[in-house]
Amino acid sequence: MEARNPITWNFVGLCENALGHTRESVIAYERATQLDPTFKEAWANMAQVRPLACFPRVGQPPGRVERGI
Repeated sequence: MEARNPITWNFVGLCENALGHTRESVIAYERATQLDPTFKEAWANMAQVRPLACFPRVGQPPGRVERGI
């Protein structure tokens, strides 16, 4: 993987999100925006999934909230 390529990290975020790995997708989008702060697509993708990182996942016991970044 090209570790310094923001486009690669954005795709990693898309893949992680498709697998239901919300926290990991946010981490990948953050890496993409760190490498290129003007990368609007990565910012938009992160804005869509980041709120989901604060809600419990299906199957978690009531009262337990998995927090994102």
